[in-house]
Order: sequence, then structure tokens, then C-alpha cells
Amino acid sequence: MKSRKISLPIYFSLGLFAITLIWAGVLFRQNRKHSIDLTEKENTGLNIIIATQNIQRLLFTINSTDIRIISAEKFTNEGGAEYKKNIDSINTYLKTLQKSSLITKHFTDDVVKVASIINERIQLSENIIQLSAAKKQQEAFHLFHKDSSIQLRSNLTLLLQNINANAVTLLHHYQDDRQTYAHTFWKLFLILCFIVTPLFLFAGYTLIIHINQTIFLNKKFKLLSDVVANVADATLITDKNHNIIYWNKAAAKLYGKQEHEVIGKHVAVAVGSKNTEEEGNLMFEEVDRRGFWTGEVKNTHANNTPLTILTTISVLKNENQEPIGYYSVNIDFATLKNEIELKSYQSTLLNTIQDCIYAFNSNLEVTLWNKAAETFFGYKYADVKQKNIRELLSRHWVVPEEAIAARHKIEDKGEWSGEIRVYDKDGNIRHLMFTVDAVVNTESVITDYIVFTKDITKIKELEEQLKQYSQQLEEVVDQQGELNKRLSAIIENSAAMVGIMDVHHKIIYLNEAAKEKLLVPLNEDVRNLDAAIFFSPDGKFDAEIISEVMLHGKWQGKNLLYNRNGLPIPIMQVIYLHKDAQGQPEFISSTSIDISELEQKEQEVKRLSSIVENTNAIVVITDINWRLTYANAAARNKLGIGRDEDITKLYTYEFLCENSLKEIAKEEQRLIEEGRWFGEIEYKSRSGKIIPALQMVLIHKNAENQPEYISITSIDISSQKSVEKELKKTSAELLDLYNRIQNVREEERNEVARDIHDELGQNLTLIKMATFSLKKNCGDQYPHLSESVNTIFQLTQDTIDLGRKIVSNLRPNMLDDIGLPATLQWHAKTFIKSSGIDLSLNIQPYNINFNKSVNLCVYRVFQESLTNVIRYSKASLVTINVLLNGDIVDLLISDNGCGFDISEIDTTKHHGLVGMRERVYALNGSIEINSSPGKGTIIKVSIPDVNPHPLP
Repeated sequence: MKSRKISLPIYFSLGLFAITLIWAGVLFRQNRKHSIDLTEKENTGLNIIIATQNIQRLLFTINSTDIRIISAEKFTNEGGAEYKKNIDSINTYLKTLQKSSLITKHFTDDVVKVASIINERIQLSENIIQLSAAKKQQEAFHLFHKDSSIQLRSNLTLLLQNINANAVTLLHHYQDDRQTYAHTFWKLFLILCFIVTPLFLFAGYTLIIHINQTIFLNKKFKLLSDVVANVADATLITDKNHNIIYWNKAAAKLYGKQEHEVIGKHVAVAVGSKNTEEEGNLMFEEVDRRGFWTGEVKNTHANNTPLTILTTISVLKNENQEPIGYYSVNIDFATLKNEIELKSYQSTLLNTIQDCIYAFNSNLEVTLWNKAAETFFGYKYADVKQKNIRELLSRHWVVPEEAIAARHKIEDKGEWSGEIRVYDKDGNIRHLMFTVDAVVNTESVITDYIVFTKDITKIKELEEQLKQYSQQLEEVVDQQGELNKRLSAIIENSAAMVGIMDVHHKIIYLNEAAKEKLLVPLNEDVRNLDAAIFFSPDGKFDAEIISEVMLHGKWQGKNLLYNRNGLPIPIMQVIYLHKDAQGQPEFISSTSIDISELEQKEQEVKRLSSIVENTNAIVVITDINWRLTYANAAARNKLGIGRDEDITKLYTYEFLCENSLKEIAKEEQRLIEEGRWFGEIEYKSRSGKIIPALQMVLIHKNAENQPEYISITSIDISSQKSVEKELKKTSAELLDLYNRIQNVREEERNEVARDIHDELGQNLTLIKMATFSLKKNCGDQYPHLSESVNTIFQLTQDTIDLGRKIVSNLRPNMLDDIGLPATLQWHAKTFIKSSGIDLSLNIQPYNINFNKSVNLCVYRVFQESLTNVIRYSKASLVTINVLLNGDIVDLLISDNGCGFDISEIDTTKHHGLVGMRERVYALNGSIEINSSPGKGTIIKVSIPDVNPHPLP
């Protein structure tokens, strides 16, 4: 009946589980079929997007080819083949577009219009080729620029953009459909799991309660040990003498030493400590006084690499709250320290950049305003903070329409780069290059805009000068006088990169600055080099830029040049098309300014901002009154601050526990004097959750050395605290288990000794008596038999003596019969007789005795020590003192033997030393072993609370 009660829930649960698997299989099959269908639709949408983009790219290429034909560039057979290849590619993509539109049954009319316009565009290009072949360049030029061709390209671009946008919308629809179906599927599957899980739990519980209690405890201890062994932080445990007794995997990884290499060694040796002895003493004095110590220490890896470690040391106590050792958690402080100093470095970087950098949120409120912005616009950060950026800078726009146009582009694309003229604080007109980037949160919502500016007034002046120089060069092109030499010297020595090429893109001239940046030797003749090799890695021009130059005569903006090593150089570039007296293109000039440094600084600021926002550490910035001005995502999440909540109304002390507030108050003076404070505090989130953390507080000062703001970086150490508590509990349980095991072992020894003494001893005595009777009856009549009987008699006596010795070693009954002092005296005499080594034994007072556990522990340590002397020490003298000091008994054993290096002893092969330690630790005692080669060995044991009483 009992087994039926256990099995029925199990059978029922397994049956329901099988039904669930079948249902889950059906769901998975439906989900897979739906997923394949959606994938085919998504691929169709992607094909539409790719086809429209490729058609636009190929049309740009054909357009550029038409421009070169119109510019009287020779149209070779190879060029004709490439031209035909591009047209065939357009037709291929057009077929893909038509097929995809039929599959999706969307925008079919637009595709038909696109096909019609593309055919007209290809026909136009073929007419241009025919006119060019007939050397009718002027007619080809007019044909290309007539109103119908311009309108043709405009309509085609709008249609392709419309198809592309519709395809993107359709693709998003398919993706949303996939996500909705996936959510529905997983909800159904989870509901099934939640139905079956309680039944499995009930069946499992019914089986588990029948497991043997002893096996359960062993598994529990192993689990707790495995938890400590596999925690991410280096964890080690030492005895009261700071010798390693536990070393987990993380410690082995951090210090490069395995557990067997460090067990039994002093902790300073194991971790390669570089702290002085005085620093170590002060550290452990604080541990003993407060129960823990946290701070930074200098240690060494096994390969001699220095380590900066954040360590927490705590005292381990037994159930009587008496210290039995130390527990330490070690964290590599290098990464932590970098994160703590990151905010300070970021602030310093922002304020040392010579360019204006400011930021505003989605409500147009200023959130960042660096020193360069203060200098340029004349406003302090405190004056503009939370002010509307549009109202603040409206008076500085020279042409307000430029700012309005830029604002529309920012709102459409989320970013913008361009030039705007502004008034500085003195009313001077300055040319600034603006780069605006949007900052988005994890939900892809724009939260802030960062603005980087570069003063290019001097560049603009230089461009105007170069433009004037170019005009002057065209006017006096036939004059070879002194004026030409001066103008050439100005261009040659300019800091800007100046280059000239013909309409076939062959280089005519590069000045020294251009050669230096492009890694061209100064003495190299650059004439007839293809300029395209410096404009792209594949040696091709940007078709859009060339089209703009050929059609409008000028292009300016941000671009990239590539030096001879293939490395990009970000530049601000102006390209002009120069024409001859007849208005025909003659050559092209390029003026470029290297903006690598500005780009690098922009990227560095973005990278630093991203690191701070995405770190798991709590990072906040406050004013000097501890009011919040910034909180990263981790701080808002852990403290319960809303994502859109105004943090400027909050103070840090609102999130600190009462004991942490008191601690901060004590350290406030030190924080003011040193400018920083590091320690352990406890946060309290709005939900009431307590978060222990390690915190670094930094006071940042302005140029006048006055406190300006405070940065706080905190690391959540909740997991470390939980592990520390669990480890203390495990240590107490392991100690209790050891005591139980020792008691069982002693009982087993006692039982074996009793069997040897009673059963074996009785049989041997009978054998001895029978042998003696046989010896007496033999007399002199049987001399040969008499000799054998004598041998048997002697062997029997020796066996009886050996049995007594084994019984004595297994369980010294004399401890209960005559007490500890007399037993030690008897064992000492036996030792001297068997080993020939002198032994001096001093017991004070002699007539004292202890409880059974203490008596047995002292006797076993005494016994094991003398055994080690015989086996290893080669000593001629052993001195033993047993002294009672109040309720503490001290056992001091020393010899004049060969000694040994304690750090080289492998405790896995010397169980005697381990057994001595464990026996002493089980009684809350301490054991100290001091030895060195050639200087003998000293063992000191102290056992407290021995409950001494006189012998009867």
C-alpha cells in the first residue's frame, strides 16, 4: 500500500508529461511551418530592397559615364562592354523587382512605372553614345541637360525610394507577425510546463523523503563545498596562524597556483604579497578588532606579474564565537579601479578639448557644456544648465535659416554634420563645423543629442585665399614672372592639402602638405598618377561627388583620403571645376584640411560615454550638496529610479541606510581633505531592497581649485556577502561532522582493541599454557621435539606482547585507568626503550587530569609526534612539556633532529600532520609547527576550556 501511494503520482505525472511532449511537438511543427513561410516573405522583401538600391547605384554609374562622354572623354571598346554590362545588370534587377512585386502583390503599378522610366533612361544614354561617337559633344550635352531628362531622373528616384520604403514597411510587418506568433507559441508552451511541473515536484518530494539522512547530509556538504570552489571570486581560508587550509578554483586562476601548491603555506607566501610586515600586522589587527578588513593590497602572480587586489578578510568563528581562522575574498582591482577613475578621466577629457562640446536632451534642455563652450559663448555651465538650447543660442546665429535647416535634418535623420556661421561672445562672426549625434537608450528611443563643433574660420579664410589665388592663377596663366613664383610658394607652403588634376583624373600637382599626408616622397614626380587611388581603397571616385562637381562646378563637405599605406585620412574638402575661356572643363582643384584629431576626440568621447552608461556599476554625479545631476542605467535600475524621472530633485542620502549615513558622516572630513573616499556602504532601493556595495567617491574641482561636482561609483557585492555567510555556516557544519567522525573512529578502535584483548588474547594464553604442558612432558626423552616446543612457546609470548602493543595504540585504556600523566610517562619509557633516543618529559602539575576528549587529543598528538621523530627526524634528544595555565593546557614538543621545510611538505601524503591539526581544531585549540632544515622541529599545541580536575 505504501509503495502504491508513492508510485501513483509518478505514473500520473509521466503520463501527463508524454501528452505534453506530443502537444509540444505539434506546436513546434506549426511554428516551424509558419517560420519558413515568414522567412520566404522576408527574403522577398529583402530582394526588393536590394534590387532598388542596386538599380540606383548602377544608374549613378551610367550617369557618371554619360558625364565623362559629354566631357569629351574617349569611349573605348572596353568602356562599351562595361556600359552594356551595367545595363544588363539593371534589367536583371528589374526582373527581380517585377517578380517580387507579383509574389507580394504590392506596389505592382510603381514597378511598371519604374520599368518604363528605366527604358527611357537607357534609350537616352544610347542616344548620347551615338552623338558622342559622331563627335557631336555639344548636342549630347544639351540632350543630357534638357528638362525631360532631369525630370526623368527625379521621377525614377522618387519611385525607387517609394518602393524601397514600402518594402521596408512590409518587412517590418512580417517581422512583427513572426514576433507575435512566437510570443503566442511560447505562452502556450509555458502554460503546459506550469501544469506539469507541480506534479513532478510532488512525485520528486515523495521519493526524496525516503533517502537516507546521512547521504543527504553528505550531499549537502559537497554542494556547499562546490559552491565555494566555483564562485567567480578568489576565495581562500587560513588557520589562526595564517596558513592556507582552503584555496578555490578562482584563487588558482588569479594567482596561477594550484591548491596542492599552497595548502599549509603562509598566506603571504601563497599570494606573493608585496606588503611590508608592518602593513600586514596593522591589517590583521583591524580584522581582529572589527571582525573584517577591506582594502587594496599588492600581490604577485606565479609568473611574477604584479597584481592589484581588492581583498576582504573576515574572521572565522566556531559555534562558541571563538576565532579559528580567517576567510578572504580577493578581486582583481585593475579593472575595477579603471571603471572608478573613468568618470574623472572623461570629465578631464571634455574640459581639455579646445573645441566646443555640449549636449541637450529630447526636451532641448542643456545637460553638458564644456569649458571651450563657456569660453566661446560666454556662458558658465551653471547659468545654462537645464536651459532651452534653442532659446539660448538663437541670438548667436548669423543666418537663422541655416540653423533651422540643420534642425530639420537632425529631426529627420537623428544626426547631422555641416557648417553654420555664428557670433561669438565678442560679436565676431565665426565659421563652425557642427557634428550632431543622437544618443539612444536600450529601447532605441532618442534621449539626448551631443554636439561637437570645430572652429574652421581660419580654414574658411584659407579657402577664400586659395580661391583668390586660383582666380589670379587663371588670369595670369601666361605670365611667368615673379608673381607666379610667390603664388606657388604660398600654395606649396600651405598647411592645407592642395591638389590639381585634369578632367581625366590624372594628377597635375600636389603641394608638400598633400605629399606628406599621403606618404608620397617629396621628390617623386606625381604627374599622370590616377587621383582615384587616393580617394578610395578600390581606386574609384564617388560617383555622386564627381557628378556634383561636373554639374555645378563645386562640392564641399566631409570626405576621406587614403594614403599609400591604405589608411584613411578624414578631411574637410572643397573641390572646384575650372573652365577655359570657352567654358569647357579644363582642370579640377582640391583643397583639404586634415580633421583626424577632431574625429578621434569625437569617437573617444562617445566611447567613454557608452562605457559609463552600460557598466554594471552604479555611477552617479552630484553637485557639492549631494543632489543628483546624472545617474547611469545601472543606478536607475538598482535604486528604483524611473527612466524618465527628473533626478535633479533627488539626493544621494535618500538611498543610503542609516548605518551608512553615519559612516559617511564620520569620513566626511577625510573626503574633503583628500578629495576621495573608498569604503563599504549599504544602499536601500525604493522597493526596500538592501544593496551592499564598495563605493568610490571623488570630488572634482574647477580651475580655481574649488569643488565643482562629485562623482560616485559603486559596485554591488551582494553575492560576495551571501557567499561569506554561507561559508561560515558550512565551516561550522563541517567541524561538527569531523567531531562525529572522530568519535565513531575512536569507538571502532575501542571495539577492535577489545576484540583483540578478549578473544585473541585468550586464545594465545591457552596456546601458551598448552605449549608449556607439552614442553614439561617431553623432558629429555625427545630433544628434537623439545627444541620445536620451545620455539612455539617463545613465538606465542611474542605474539601476546605484540597484541598488547596494538591494543595500546588503538585505545590506550590506561587513560581511563591511571590518567593522562602516568600514561604519558609509560609511553615515554616505551619510546626510550624501543628507539634508543633520549626523552625528557615534564608535566606540571603531575596529579592533574582532564576530560576524555582532551586526554585523548593530547595523547594522540604526543604519540604521533614521537612516531615522526623515529621515522624522519634522526634526533638524539626529545624534550616534552605539558603545562596547565588556568583553563588552557599547553603541549610543547621539540627535538634536535634534521628538521624540514614546512612549505615543501605535501599534506596529502602526510596524514599524521593533518590528523594532529584536525584533532586540535575540533577542540577549538591551536597548533603551531616551526621547523627548518638542520634546526630541528618545535610543535606547540594549546587547548582551551580543558576543565582540569585532580586525579583520584
